[in-house]
Amino acid sequence: MSAAEQLVLAPETESPHSGEAFELEVLAADGAGDVDESFGGEAALQPSAGMVSPAKIGPFKAGLWRGKVTLTGPGATHLRISSLGGGKASGDLLFKVRDDKPAAKPPFNAACPGCGLTLEIQAPDVYRCHRCGEIYFVDRWAHSISLKPRPPEELLDAAATSRVSLSFPADVNLLRAVRTFLVAVLNENGYQQEMINDLEIAADEAVTNVVEHAYGYDNGKTVFVELRLDKSGVQVKVKDHGPAFDPLQGEVVNLDQHIAARRRGGLGLHLMQSLMDRLEYRREDGFNVLTLTKHGEPR
Repeated sequence: MSAAEQLVLAPETESPHSGEAFELEVLAADGAGDVDESFGGEAALQPSAGMVSPAKIGPFKAGLWRGKVTLTGPGATHLRISSLGGGKASGDLLFKVRDDKPAAKPPFNAACPGCGLTLEIQAPDVYRCHRCGEIYFVDRWAHSISLKPRPPEELLDAAATSRVSLSFPADVNLLRAVRTFLVAVLNENGYQQEMINDLEIAADEAVTNVVEHAYGYDNGKTVFVELRLDKSGVQVKVKDHGPAFDPLQGEVVNLDQHIAARRRGGLGLHLMQSLMDRLEYRREDGFNVLTLTKHGEPR
């Protein structure tokens, strides 16, 4: 059993700024004040005010732990530390947490402390990473403070795939909301802005075609959209149960003639083919299924 009786905190600063990580060294000491090199356990951190991240540190090596810790404030905060898994070693130290830096002006970018996925943040709040599942708080200085790391065994690997589905009435008044939803999902999963723009335009064209042509603006019928997102890119499936129709069999548009004749519309297929890496159509279980594929890694 460890002979450690005290855990001594030695930070690089005792007046850190709220939300900013600082170096902390923790020493396990015995009753005589000497380093207890046999102590190799973990310890819990608990602040008297605000939050601390991480809330658990370790394992100690030869009675010593070094790493980065974040405190939120502001004001005086007693940070208490106690050993876990046996032993009663503990300690505490008073910190004066500052908040004297100018706040970030929203919208601003903040990164998930678990996997580094960057999101555009509109306001300080608690967020859950859609890539790795980490729950974290973004403060007004754009600092990301982990609240609940996802266990390593549950982390998504590089080949993991996310799927998102939605369905909605064939109402043109809902098209803007669908675009907003699509863009939000792509942003949350970290895809490049140019890629997001292309997918927004192409998917909007595909959905609009369903509302107008497959359903004839009948808002009693339903449009289905399925997103498949992974490291290699994005697939968007637009499904309807209208009459069988393959939009890819449409006539190839001659742009010069189209412009010369001052025609309006009729460029939807050309637009989707120009923006996407692949378009596929199939009839499946009574549904028309148009699949739009765009290659590209998340940021």
